[in-house]
Amino acid sequence: MMNKAIFCTVFAGLMLGAGGAFAQQSGQLQGLGGHCLEVQGGRADAYAPVGIGICNGAPNQQWQLQPDGTVRGLGGMCLDVKHVNDNDGTALVMYPCHAGANQRWSLQAQGRLVGLGNKCMDVDGGNNRPGTRVILFGCHGHANQTWHFTPLAAPVALPPPVRQAGNGKRIVEAGPLWNQQDATNKCPQLCAPTVWTGQWWTTRQGQMSVCECDNVRSTPLPPPLPPQAYDAEAGPLWNQGEANQRCPAVCAPGTWNGQWRTVVAGKRSVCGCVPPQGPGVEVRERRDHERDRERQPLEKYNPREEGRDHDRERGPAVTAMDSNAFAAFAQRVRDASFPASQVAAVDDQVRAGSRFTCRQLIEIMTIVSFPDTQVKTATAMWQNVVDPVNAPEVINSLTFESHRQQLRKNIGL
Repeated sequence: MMNKAIFCTVFAGLMLGAGGAFAQQSGQLQGLGGHCLEVQGGRADAYAPVGIGICNGAPNQQWQLQPDGTVRGLGGMCLDVKHVNDNDGTALVMYPCHAGANQRWSLQAQGRLVGLGNKCMDVDGGNNRPGTRVILFGCHGHANQTWHFTPLAAPVALPPPVRQAGNGKRIVEAGPLWNQQDATNKCPQLCAPTVWTGQWWTTRQGQMSVCECDNVRSTPLPPPLPPQAYDAEAGPLWNQGEANQRCPAVCAPGTWNGQWRTVVAGKRSVCGCVPPQGPGVEVRERRDHERDRERQPLEKYNPREEGRDHDRERGPAVTAMDSNAFAAFAQRVRDASFPASQVAAVDDQVRAGSRFTCRQLIEIMTIVSFPDTQVKTATAMWQNVVDPVNAPEVINSLTFESHRQQLRKNIGL
């Protein structure tokens, strides 16, 4: 942490004249709670969200303050007020640089970064939890609008150890490592299940470093776990006889364990399946999200009246939208002017029968930005998700626990 004298020197060096334009500098922007401004998710994409995170010097926390007033970050993109909207609460995102009014910033007294509409860069709600988004808001001078610029120290590169073949060592790429602490945090995980030797060095300045690992495993590998049972959708099952007929085929190439239960009365039942064992065996994708929950006892019999036509066949496996179709869908959501119209665009796509991966769902949530609208969007798309096993990733993408709880309730987790 810089002392007061150093901060004042850096702050003064960043300002040119009364307009507060930047001298060209590279480093980190440190704000509320000592956390750093970062591109969330580490993606150099248009509309990638911006928030705060624990300072680590990673590329998504490195910023260049340009003389034209732009703040450039990951992938050379600029810090941007989304959709040139100067309303309080508008999200800050990354966008290709054009130096328009919504990309020009001025560093003012007390460390305020002032942008579009003479409003300030603000940590939403004064919440210092990592992951909190950063927004545009009327300037008030509180701690959540105060930013310190910290130049990054050059990466420290250790001299390379012996690297001849046959010395019982291997080298693993680790991305940029900035110091010994960074290496200590990352290298043991990258070397697992073998042991990190404690050595690392930089191969491309600011871009790539490597960790040296022993080729000897630290501990023997544990024995393989027995296959876990899972639920496979079977449409409506009305009685034990129908389950006996349909569940073996539904579970193939796995094995039906003799159990079944109804999830939605008259609409959806599931068969209890055990995956096949042995190398080279592929198991069809399991779509029932309840396999991530603690299992409830499966019903042996579903008392429904018999004598009706229940011979509908199980349909073919469904797949998520391809990348081109999804890109077009995402653009329609971006083009929608208001949260209600964004939700309407999502509803139209769901009604059209499109299927989504959890990654695609999260991307749409990122475009939508507002937490309440994110919950509505996720709830609407969830019924058509093809990989519900990744539900925790969707839930954890929300910033506030209250919204996470609401989404869990909405999708039945």
